[in-house]
Amino acid sequence: MYPLYHSKITKKWLWFVIPGVLIILIFNKQIFGFLINLLSNKYIERYASIRQTGAYAMIALFAMFLLFSYLIVDDKNIDATTLGLRNIMVLVLIIQLFAPIHTLAMRFNYYFIIFVPILISRIVATPKPNLKGLTKISHVVMVCFFTFYFFYNAYTGADILQVYPYRFFWE
Repeated sequence: MYPLYHSKITKKWLWFVIPGVLIILIFNKQIFGFLINLLSNKYIERYASIRQTGAYAMIALFAMFLLFSYLIVDDKNIDATTLGLRNIMVLVLIIQLFAPIHTLAMRFNYYFIIFVPILISRIVATPKPNLKGLTKISHVVMVCFFTFYFFYNAYTGADILQVYPYRFFWE
């Protein structure tokens, strides 16, 4: 993680990141199969079967967050921590590209998703001067949307992560 966190992925890199994301999305089954085959036989037996999970909405959400983090922020005022978190956001999107075909990728991404709200709050704090109004509106919209989304899923029981009421995984 340290090389990724400390690299300088700027807007110029988007010319490579966006086509790379599209290629990974198109060939995610083949790439996932190749990566699984690099593991030991024990893991190949457990995780080699590809199952559709339908986790495409999170790909769209993370892609929007990534674009938001590149287009809204004032690159002159960005600090090293925000830049590192933005690099992790690229990784989050790439890992999420494999989530529609296997739950293993979705669970693997949980380690990195925790940094997304931190990144968004840092991006909102350092917008381009001409985008401050849009940033304030987007901040309010995101807070309202995710608050509503949480309580809606808790009320309807559609919360696949079983956040509320909390139940242990093994129950």
